[in-house]
Amino acid sequence: MIKDIDKEMFASVDKNPDLTDKQRLFCLYYVRTFNATKSYQNAYGSNYAQANAHGSRLLINGSIKSEIQKLIKMKMNSLLIGTSDIFVFYWSIAFSDMTDFLSFDESGVYLNASEEVDGRLISELAISDNGIKVKLLDRMKALQWLSDHMDLATTEQRARIEKMNSQIEQIKTSSGPYENDGFIEALKSEVK
Repeated sequence: MIKDIDKEMFASVDKNPDLTDKQRLFCLYYVRTFNATKSYQNAYGSNYAQANAHGSRLLINGSIKSEIQKLIKMKMNSLLIGTSDIFVFYWSIAFSDMTDFLSFDESGVYLNASEEVDGRLISELAISDNGIKVKLLDRMKALQWLSDHMDLATTEQRARIEKMNSQIEQIKTSSGPYENDGFIEALKSEVK
């Protein structure tokens, strides 16, 4: 599939009579890296200083800009990524749980098997003498994104997000951080 995308992109650039061969190469490199300096170096065989000075200038050339936009659109269409895919990803971040990644019992903490874990949701993983550290992507940012893009959600998803947001708001505005159940006093008396 990727080879088909590349062939389609090469054919598109090759048909553009407004571009030189090096400009065509620049366009193809740019849609892979989105780095004008590196793309210029690869297309023109220049050093970093020259590429840094000239790469960004190519991006304002009308023919090059148009071709790059066309190539990006082709790439996005071929990847078949839609708004629902993005929504589902943010949904996964917002509602992921540590137990999706770890198992634990009285003898320790264990990583779940890799085929059971959605690794896209992990921003950091470290194993040291002190144990396992798993840091997930930011749940609050994902909830904020979902809240900002409610028009993309289904009715059920909107209701669940609204419920979670109201629960968060209740926690923030409650009279105290916890209800005094005497646990702290019991701990203090045990220590004495």
